[in-house]
Amino acid sequence: MADHARTPLRFGATSILIGLLVAVVAFVLVATMREDRHASLEGLSEAELVRLLDDVDNRIEELTTERDTLRTELTDLQTGADAASAASEVAAQQEQARKILAGVVPVTGPGVSLVIYDMENKLAAQSLVTVVQELRNSASEAIEINGVRVVTRTAIVQDGDGITVGGEPISAPYRIQAIGDADMMRVALEMPGGILASIRSRGPSTTLDQSHEIRIESIAELPTYEYAQPIN
Repeated sequence: MADHARTPLRFGATSILIGLLVAVVAFVLVATMREDRHASLEGLSEAELVRLLDDVDNRIEELTTERDTLRTELTDLQTGADAASAASEVAAQQEQARKILAGVVPVTGPGVSLVIYDMENKLAAQSLVTVVQELRNSASEAIEINGVRVVTRTAIVQDGDGITVGGEPISAPYRIQAIGDADMMRVALEMPGGILASIRSRGPSTTLDQSHEIRIESIAELPTYEYAQPIN
């Protein structure tokens, strides 16, 4: 029992002794290396020391130049990446704007909702054309009439006693939604002697409301071009 109890202590003491020996040997080696280096420098002549210092200075200068070059290259790469990212973002915004202008994507935003009640079918297509023109002049960004998306190529036509929008027949009440500056569009439509006053003077009634969220989910079909081709 006693021998077994002393065994861990014996191993512990041995480990400590080995550790001390390793530390002493390491210290002696480091000291020897320092002395050798110091001795090697002491053995150099003044001219050799000057030349050694010049070599060190030249190397430092080379490393400094290399560092500055790498910094410049890094800055150029970062600037190029930022420019490419900005260009990509602008291109994406322009593409989205073109889609909205072409009416090929659903949109939402603040705007106005106009309803024209015409029980006696007294409203002419030209009145709707004028309403659309007033909205466009007020910088509206999207327009819909009775679920038909109205874009630059959309025709609003009198068809006998009825009206067609983009080839689609529509009937009263005429519900017109527009996204844009609601205050500006309301002023344009409601100005004294303006289009809504003219419509009401012929019998139809109107309601005009502003909203923080107008949803236009209808989309326009893209035209098929037979002759025009893009120039590469």
